[in-house]
Amino acid sequence: MATITEYNKVLTRNLSALLFVLAFFIYYNTINHGYVLDDFSTISENSVTQKGVKAIPTIFSNFYRYGYYIKSDGLYRPLSVSIFAIEWSIAPNKPAFAHFINVLLYALSGLVLFKTVCKLLSRYNVFIPFAISLLFITHPIHTEVVANIKSLDELLAFLFAISALNFLIDYVNDNKIIKLVFALFLFFCALLSKESAITMIVLLPIILYYFTKIDKNKMILTTIGLFSIGIVYFGIRLQVLSGVPVEPVTSLENPMLLANSYLQKSATSVSILGKYLSLLILPITLVYDYSFNQIPIKNSFDTETIFFAVLFIAAIVFTLIGLFKRDIYTFGILFFLVSISIISNFILPIGTFMAERLIYCASFGFCFLIAFVIVKITKTQISELKYASLSNFYTINKKAIFVLVSIAMLYSVKTVSRNKDWKDNYTLFANDVENMANNAKAHIFLGNEILKTIVPSQTDQAGFVNQNLFAIDELKKGLSIYPKSIDACNAIGAAYLSIDSIQQAEFYYQKGFDLDKSNPNSIADFYFKKGDFEKAIDFYELILNKNPSDLNALTNGGIAYGAIKKYDKTITNLTLASSIDNTNPIIYWYLSAAYKFKGDSLNSEKFFLKAYELDPQTARP
Repeated sequence: MATITEYNKVLTRNLSALLFVLAFFIYYNTINHGYVLDDFSTISENSVTQKGVKAIPTIFSNFYRYGYYIKSDGLYRPLSVSIFAIEWSIAPNKPAFAHFINVLLYALSGLVLFKTVCKLLSRYNVFIPFAISLLFITHPIHTEVVANIKSLDELLAFLFAISALNFLIDYVNDNKIIKLVFALFLFFCALLSKESAITMIVLLPIILYYFTKIDKNKMILTTIGLFSIGIVYFGIRLQVLSGVPVEPVTSLENPMLLANSYLQKSATSVSILGKYLSLLILPITLVYDYSFNQIPIKNSFDTETIFFAVLFIAAIVFTLIGLFKRDIYTFGILFFLVSISIISNFILPIGTFMAERLIYCASFGFCFLIAFVIVKITKTQISELKYASLSNFYTINKKAIFVLVSIAMLYSVKTVSRNKDWKDNYTLFANDVENMANNAKAHIFLGNEILKTIVPSQTDQAGFVNQNLFAIDELKKGLSIYPKSIDACNAIGAAYLSIDSIQQAEFYYQKGFDLDKSNPNSIADFYFKKGDFEKAIDFYELILNKNPSDLNALTNGGIAYGAIKKYDKTITNLTLASSIDNTNPIIYWYLSAAYKFKGDSLNSEKFFLKAYELDPQTARP
């Protein structure tokens, strides 16, 4: 018969398996989902990621979305993107495989978290690590992290950080320097996954201070090691990103840029932090975006903001007092506060105003605190217990288990339900827009998605027109909230053009051009499609003056010149276009036509044969 100590080990293994299976089961319904949101820029429409494993050296030497954006996004997360490239090599353009990996890593995170917290709280009732881990894996605010493939960066950063902590605990306990080396390597991997893991430089020593008997020398060595890894990472990051033009963050993405006083910035930051806390406590209304004007800029501290300001100040004071006493309740608060510091917009504006995925790591601190609150209110024994059987574990912790399971069940039901919204862009955008009435991007994204996926599927003219008008309505709502949206203007113009409302199309294309005269591509293409070739040429020439090798401007501009019988210009433009892209039969066909109208039958035949070779359906001009 097993001893009580041996049974505790068996119990821990069983609880670990339960957490792993439960986490996997909760998110199982995301595996057959498609690509959503930033999955397109990082994976399915990224030319570098699609090269697979062989692109990894390129990925490590470039910014995050290199292969989709020309300008840098200011981010460096090569390990996450490398995983995307590996996934693409194994299952190209099959999001189910990548979703499976996300779910698997999330389940693994729950298991590793439980094992690590068991080590941290070895002198406590094993129910507490189990409660922390169960609350964490079931919390609905994590749906974006798991259901959106792109958020693999959050998953990896947290998993590597917790694994690093696991090795640090072992290092403190058995004094083997190799454990410290492994911990520092895993921390480096966390940084390579996402920059926000930098908060672990502060958090990991704090955790060791709270829960281990680490001596001064080990603490100094560990802290120096973590800081050294941080310096190495940011040195590499600086080297990779230096000299690359950065795409500026706009007020549409982060409205904090519109705050023109410290009062506005601080009040708005407190409002955001209050929103994060509210979603952790009551994760009822979840949305995929919090940009302009989902949370308005605060001009002053209103009643709600004052409440949260007082609450956070009290939390900071309470934490500082409890820090020296190593008070267990203050640890959860401290972990939460340090984790959110980097995303609070207090220190500096980040690329995103607010996002549920950003609270992923910080939510551990919340779950930690709630687990101890459950133990407190149910008067469950907090210190270590030896369990003789599984039924004994249930009997001793019955009240606490009832409260914990009740919360976890509510969380799980909400999570499974929320997962369904992340099926694809249209499902997500159409569902969430009901809770995003004042969010400009929500309406613009929905309008664009209707034009991209719903309009082309219409089989009758009435449906085609109605869906275009529906898209236009959503785009106009977005434009009314954020009048500077060039994307909305051009999309409205395209929708009107497709239903032959030429005058209205021209109005919105012109409006888009007026907002950014450095980018005449859309209005040039509009006049080209309209058949106003002289106006189209004027805009194409503006483009070519700035970028002489712009393929679209060369091709369409060359065709437009042919339409007004300026064949020499047609030949000049299309010859250069063919040197850039020698696989497009249309370029050679129009070259053939231009030579024909010039009376050069030899060159006309030459280029027709090239067009015919590329497309045997090509007819003679």
